[in-house]
Amino acid sequence: MSEGAWFPEGYGQDTADAICERLADGESLRAICRDAEMPSTSTVCKWLGKSADFAEQYARARELQADALFDDILDIADKGLKALDAPEDRRIQIDARKWMAGKLKGKYSDKVKHVGGDEGDNPIAFTGFKRQFID
Repeated sequence: MSEGAWFPEGYGQDTADAICERLADGESLRAICRDAEMPSTSTVCKWLGKSADFAEQYARARELQADALFDDILDIADKGLKALDAPEDRRIQIDARKWMAGKLKGKYSDKVKHVGGDEGDNPIAFTGFKRQFID
């Protein structure tokens, strides 16, 4: 925590670290907050709004969570060669993780990127038509 940072009620760096570590390992915030020693989901959201340091740490953990979900996809797909569960079940597991990873970190998205449509891209400029007659 930086000097002069605001500490939300009940906030502790050890708890914040544990939340972010578990997020980075791929666990959902809802599952983390079900544990008796963890704060509620709404409390964590309040902390995010009031502590810039925690919000930064949390954002980084969410980025790492996308990587963990991507690793889960590979594990599920690899187990499919040996597992007895139905391929449809594995497909659902993979699709759910793929969707979430894409939402958390764009590099895992199936979305087609168009020039001029993403942040940092310049819009495509229309320069007009040029008439050219061909003999």
